Amino acid sequence: MVIRNVPAVERVPYFVAASDPENYYYSLLLQYVPFRNESELIVEYDTARESDLRATNARLEIFRERDRQLENALKLNLESRNSTGEI
Repeated sequence: MVIRNVPAVERVPYFVAASDPENYYYSLLLQYVPFRNESELIVEYDTARESDLRATNARLEIFRERDRQLENALKLNLESRNSTGEI
């Protein structure tokens, strides 16, 4: 195995959502959704757009839950500091 001296950048084709929506959303799926088999990307949905929206919504739910957990932890930390007189 040879180690690269110059970092490699993956190139992807440029699609415009207005003129070619199916390829545009499929390109987004390939770039941002982890998968083992490409045929798994659009299993339950008819189009790449629907599949991309599903994946985006799933990621948003994960981020929202992490935000809630962080806010709760910060709130508890602040309450414990206020009760002990530390500020």
